[in-house]
Amino acid sequence: MTTTQRYPHPDVGKITTAGAARSAHLSALRAPRSLPSPIAVTR
Repeated sequence: MTTTQRYPHPDVGKITTAGAARSAHLSALRAPRSLPSPIAVTR
């Protein structure tokens, strides 16, 4: 019993927040990156 007492007891809110942050991070990695706008050269 004393061995298992040292394990953390996760909070559902913290798990949900961490999952949302991970999903947002992975979505940003998969999102197509926009190309830089062309530079207009005027003389």
